[in-house]
Amino acid sequence: MSRYTGKRVKNLICYWLPVLIYMALIFYLSSGPGKLPDYKIPHLDKLGHIVLYGILGLLVFRAFRAGNPSRPAQRAVIFTLVVCVLYGLSDELHQSFVPQRQVELLDIVCDGLGALLVSWIFFIRI
Repeated sequence: MSRYTGKRVKNLICYWLPVLIYMALIFYLSSGPGKLPDYKIPHLDKLGHIVLYGILGLLVFRAFRAGNPSRPAQRAVIFTLVVCVLYGLSDELHQSFVPQRQVELLDIVCDGLGALLVSWIFFIRI
């Protein structure tokens, strides 16, 4: 195995495998019944979307930057936002087939917001 190939494999395992595992976790969580306990805080589930996709945004941003650190960090923020929003869209589509779940546009907005906030914080720190 060449040095370049070894570096690519290490990059895939160390940086992109956690992204895929975390995406699988989100898929698993969205496969269950969607009814949360009736809390007095309205839209508490939106905070959950922001946090979950903030973590996904961190993982995607980290993986994208590790693959080629010479790329402009702005591209990493844009790429992270696109990946997370597309995954959020696919997750909402998936939820449309799950009993007791519904599709909400605001969920997708919160997914993108979480990813954008975290990747922007890391962009500023670079």
